[in-house]
Amino acid sequence: MGSAKLRSKERECKQMCLALPAKVIEIKEDNNALIELDGVRKEISLALVSDVKVGEYVLIHVGYALNKVSEEEALKTLKMFAEAGLLSEDVA
Repeated sequence: MGSAKLRSKERECKQMCLALPAKVIEIKEDNNALIELDGVRKEISLALVSDVKVGEYVLIHVGYALNKVSEEEALKTLKMFAEAGLLSEDVA
């Protein structure tokens, strides 16, 4: 990524950066996990959280799980994002 493009992304992030709840669907080696959000699967780092299990929800931001969240809180948050048009309606 070129430096101008990177600076543009940094400016966007300063305006608004969101952490989203996502469901852990697989624990992988090297303290990583596979999560799913809105039909998209992504490998993330669990370096900042401990004792995460398959089926639990974590709050993710820039490829890292920041902390665990309850299923109730995760679904409520995902529903609000869907209502705002940021995720598909069938997520929550």
